[in-house]
Amino acid sequence: MAKQSFVPSTDLGKQTWLNNLANKINTYAAKYNISASEMADVIAVALYFAYWNNYIQQMREYILKLTAYKNEIRDGVAAGGSPSVEPTLPVFGPPPAAVPPGGFKRVVGLCNSMKKKTVYTVADGQDMGLEGAEITPPDASTLSPVLKVETGTGGFPVIKWNKPAGVAGIHLYVKRGSGTTSPSFGPGPIPAGGFAYLASDTEPDYIDTTPLPAAGQSEQRSYIAIYFDNDSHFGQWSNEVKITVTGII
Repeated sequence: MAKQSFVPSTDLGKQTWLNNLANKINTYAAKYNISASEMADVIAVALYFAYWNNYIQQMREYILKLTAYKNEIRDGVAAGGSPSVEPTLPVFGPPPAAVPPGGFKRVVGLCNSMKKKTVYTVADGQDMGLEGAEITPPDASTLSPVLKVETGTGGFPVIKWNKPAGVAGIHLYVKRGSGTTSPSFGPGPIPAGGFAYLASDTEPDYIDTTPLPAAGQSEQRSYIAIYFDNDSHFGQWSNEVKITVTGII
């Protein structure tokens, strides 16, 4: 079964992941032939990243408190309430030894090299945080795109859609005005109701750059989509969304 990346997406997640690896890297250094300098770099990156990440979080909290306090000075407090305590700037100790830029990428690169070694085991990886969560295959009986449409730059429609794990993208279909009555060609079955194949998109969102109507003229466009994987339709048809586009004068 496919797995998600073991690399966390948020800075807080990266900090937690680095701290765990830094605490355990010594246990696996000999088995995976990790040099003393590589191990020291992992530990140094974890410490330095955590210091500045915590610094930023505390400063953000301070700014929120300071803003609320400033608003009290300007607007007062609710009847019967009491003023807040004046915020104080956080106090930080000296930072750890600096590390060269790109520290997190270096650590991830080291981890990927460990995973390629013949001695690597899933149990080791789980302990160090090198095994991502398994991706549960989507249920084709219920899965369908959720579409939204809005006017974008230049008056062109922007079709917003969601991409869950386990699908490659969407096949998008359009109906302009009352729709097409001529045969429409595209991947898989064409939806009924005058729709024609527009495009296949693998990353949200999609901009329909089909030429707009003549200046000052309007046209209604409707969109519907279905996920695909391995070039085949997957799941159910999306909701239909509509928008009126107007030619720019």
